[in-house]
Amino acid sequence: RGLPRMYLATGSGLVLRRDAIARDTIVIDERCLLVGKTIGSDGRGIAGAKVKLLQSTPTGKSVFFCTSDDEGAFVYIGSPGEFWTVQASCRGVESAPVVASVGGFPIELLCRTEGLRRLLVRDGEKPILRYQMGRGSLTFGQAAPPWLPEHPEGSGLFPLEAANVYLCWLDHDGVHEAEVSLPAGTPDVVTEIDVASLPRQPFGLLQLQFGDFQGILTLTALAAPRSGLHPLRASFSPSDRGPRLGIRPGRYRLGIKRGFFAGEERSIELELTDGRNDIDVGELLR
Repeated sequence: RGLPRMYLATGSGLVLRRDAIARDTIVIDERCLLVGKTIGSDGRGIAGAKVKLLQSTPTGKSVFFCTSDDEGAFVYIGSPGEFWTVQASCRGVESAPVVASVGGFPIELLCRTEGLRRLLVRDGEKPILRYQMGRGSLTFGQAAPPWLPEHPEGSGLFPLEAANVYLCWLDHDGVHEAEVSLPAGTPDVVTEIDVASLPRQPFGLLQLQFGDFQGILTLTALAAPRSGLHPLRASFSPSDRGPRLGIRPGRYRLGIKRGFFAGEERSIELELTDGRNDIDVGELLR
């Protein structure tokens, strides 16, 4: 049957074939890529747009989702020659569906963003480049969150209506979060937010070490720090190699399980502060 093929997407969007590597050669094979870009009415790429891929088959419908990167680009890896109906959405504004083939020409998905306003987030005169805004707060994970997209010049899009939103941003001091009351806006006027005037919520750093522990840990906040914030609930195992988490201060329960589907054997309550919290699980269980 020949050598098996394994398609691997690299950071530049190229693909390596295992059979090529077996012959000590590298072959760029783009036949398994569906490549596109989401753009707004101003021609700029839209970061963090949700891209939906739909395909009808004899056994039903297949649906996949991906997210555009900081420049609005997205890549789906499929089988060469497949056809998918692709549609993007940003802040409730959808593009027209486009039929595209895997391995075909790159596509553009235009979201009519005239109905959205442009936001500028800054710290004094300096723009904040990595931030996210939403109706609810983010559930935190890594200390340097990869889900905070980069906004060129600190500029992003948001609906026109007045809203209370959560702003999360990353600067040289770390990760911050604040609740912001936005007045109603218009498409032709930029709404500016100066984070220097916002009360910043403190965050801590949690460093987990596992020692000789083998199993699954669940970390659960016993209460949301304040109304509207998502409490953290996450699972870890020794294979995570000592995760570092940006975490809100508060009381948490560390649950101990011997397997992913096993019941919780025991739990320990922890008080996590806004400083650095180092926890050696193996030592904790002795």
